[in-house]
Amino acid sequence: MSLACHCNGLCVTKKVISCSKNIQYLQTLQQILLNNINTLILNSYGNYSIQVALDCWSYERTAPLISLLYNQFFTLSTQKFSSNVVEKCLERGGEPVMTKFLDEICHKSKIIGKTIFYN
Repeated sequence: MSLACHCNGLCVTKKVISCSKNIQYLQTLQQILLNNINTLILNSYGNYSIQVALDCWSYERTAPLISLLYNQFFTLSTQKFSSNVVEKCLERGGEPVMTKFLDEICHKSKIIGKTIFYN
């Protein structure tokens, strides 16, 4: 966590996430990301760790990460760092994630012009 949330440590974290092939290491990394997703996603550097995992890992490995963000998509998509992760979730999650995102957006907001009104 210290590395992932630090400008110099992030490169190490990204390399470990993208290059690990050992199943035990992957499971450990996945669990660390799952346990700390709310901190990482809002951090200016930590959000990149989540994005790299979404890019490099299989859908089976990233699905638990994405599912933790359900019901938070609306809020996360309006914030500077987490919006990048939401975008990556939409790219990698396919139709089910897109549907979940759209349902959440439709139920939590009314968009009129450029102004967003919260229910």
